[in-house]
Formats: sequence, C-alpha cells, structure tokens
Amino acid sequence: MANAKTEQARKNGREKKTFSLTLLFALSVMLLLTGVTLFSARIILDREQEFLEAEAERRILAQCRSLASLSAAPLLDEFPEFVLTPLIKEIVNENEEIAYTYVVDPNGKIRGSGDIRDVANDFEDNPALIERNVTITTRQGERFRSTSNVVEVSVPIRYSDGTNLGRVYLAMQMSHIQSVIDEASRQTIKIVGVSLLIGLLVTYLLVSNITRPINLLTKGSEEIAKGNLEHKIKVKSRTEIGRLAWQFNEMTSQLKVAQDDLVEKERLGKELEIASEIEDRLLPKPNLSIEGYEITGFHQSAQQVGGDYYDVIPLDDEHVGITVADVAGKGIPGLVVMAMTSALLRTHGPRYKTPSETLIELNRMLQPNMRRGMFITMFYG
Repeated sequence: MANAKTEQARKNGREKKTFSLTLLFALSVMLLLTGVTLFSARIILDREQEFLEAEAERRILAQCRSLASLSAAPLLDEFPEFVLTPLIKEIVNENEEIAYTYVVDPNGKIRGSGDIRDVANDFEDNPALIERNVTITTRQGERFRSTSNVVEVSVPIRYSDGTNLGRVYLAMQMSHIQSVIDEASRQTIKIVGVSLLIGLLVTYLLVSNITRPINLLTKGSEEIAKGNLEHKIKVKSRTEIGRLAWQFNEMTSQLKVAQDDLVEKERLGKELEIASEIEDRLLPKPNLSIEGYEITGFHQSAQQVGGDYYDVIPLDDEHVGITVADVAGKGIPGLVVMAMTSALLRTHGPRYKTPSETLIELNRMLQPNMRRGMFITMFYG
C-alpha cells in the first residue's frame, strides 16, 4: 500500500513537458514580422502597379501628343502621308510595345500609318474598346480606352488657330505594361524576401540575446532543484532577470546555511541521544541492602546530557562511598568528564581510607585532562 502511494506521488510530481521560451518568443516575433512584412509588401505591390500603369499612360500620352503636334503641318498639304507614314514607321520601330498608330483627318480617312496599305482607307473604330479610368491629367478632347490586349489614347490635332485637323490614335500592348509590372514585382518580392530573411535572422539573434539570462536562470534553478546548493546563477543583466538571479543566489545561500544547520543539529541530536543513553548507564541503580538504611537515587538533567553524577560505591565489607557531583559544563564535554570521574572513583575509591585522600588523588588525575574553565563540584563521603 505504501509503495503504491509513493509511486502515485512520484507520478503526480513528474515534471511537465515545457517549451523553450526563446523559441516561443522568437516564433511570435517572427510571425508578427512576417505578417507585417507581407502586408506591407502587398500594399507596395499594389501601389507599384498603379504607379507603373500611370507611367505607361503618361508615356503613350506624351508620344501621342508629340505625334499630333508633328502631324498638324503635314495635314495641311495635299498628300500628308508622304511625311506622316515615314514618321510613324520610325516611331513604331523605336517602340516595339506600340500596337498601332493612326493619323486620321476630320473626314475619318487614315492619313498616316505604320502600314502604307492603310493610308486613304476609312478609319474603323474598334467596338471592343471601352473607356479607361486614368489617374493622370488629360486635356480637353484626349481620350483613353482599352481592351484586354491594348491601351489606346487618342489626341485631337489642332492648328495654331485652333482649327481641328483630325485625331491621332496610338495604342500600347497591354502585355508590355504587364511585363514591366511583373518584372518590377519580381524585383520587389526578391528585395522583400531577402529583407525578411535578414529580419528573421536578426530577430532570432536579438530574442536569443534577450532571453539568454532567462535560460541561465532556468538551468541554474534546475541545478539547485537537484540539490546542488553550491551552484551560483551567473546573470549579468541589469533588468528584473538579473535581480531575480541575485535573489535566487541569496535564497540558495540561506538554504545552504539552513541545510548545514539542520545537518549539524541532526548530528548533535544523534550524539546527544547516544550520550544520554551512556549517561543513563553510568548513573547507578542502587541495590545495596544495609541494615537500617534504604539507599535510592533520582536524576533529572537540565539538558538532555547534563554532566550530573551520583553514585553509591561499595568500598569494603564495612564501608560504602556515596557521591553527588556536578560538572561545570553541559553536553558532551560534561559527559566525558563525568565518565572519567566515575571510572577513577570506582577504581581508586576503595584504595583510600578517607574521603579527603580519595578526592585529592581524584583531583590529581583529572586536572591534566580538563580544559581551562572546567571544574567539578563534588560531595563524597
């Protein structure tokens, strides 16, 4: 039954599985850092896409305005295509992202194109084009439209006096805009990824450095829990952890002192218990039978071992020695002197006729063995 209870207590006191505070703290900070970084990256990518789309729109609008400005004078001639077609071909050749470019007169006739075969044909608007909302500033008459494949901008052509001479239609391939956005996004993701990895590494190092005193404190407390009260927790931190480590060391020192005191008390207690048994055996149990006398004794020490002594010693057929003594000094030293006194008195008492002779001899033999300040008060008769 006792073994079962001991086993149950052992199970109940079994150390629970724990997790590293450094790891938990680092993971928490890393997750937070990762979340903030990804959220920020998402915002950056969205803003970057908006910026690049706006830049593409500004670019084709600037090209379209430039072409409209260059087309005004040729449209006043009888054959403007002789000037406009080479000009448009040069623009298209220098800018591969341009899908098409047309210069159209007020009558809807194409007067300039990258393909000479389109010249003099009626301009046919693409019905798939829908109005495109742009964030850049446009002038009166300028128009943005788009499909899933192209972004088109059209700008009116006006002479210096404000006369309407037609319109310029310029379209950029959507795939080009998307490729620019994708490339920029890849670069941003690489930068964010590298920054995140560096941030996670620095975070782990910082957290490890911050929680290092806690780990030292934990290992130190485990060592102390094993009973090693000599162990000192060495934490140099000036934070609350350092203060706690100092308090642990103080507590351990006090426990060590208390443990030493307890061991000493237990040792003395055991010695006193043994000494008390010796003292009881040294004190006599009078059983002499003398006609006309009844001899008995009682002893109660002030301490567990008092150094008190009384005895009844048969000297010869006609004499009995009775002594009562008190050793100056209690405990083990008093018991030792008492034992020496008992042995010497029983050995030499019968040799002397008078108590004075006995005491003189007893004093002579005891004096060399007694330390300074110790003495015996004795009655002997």
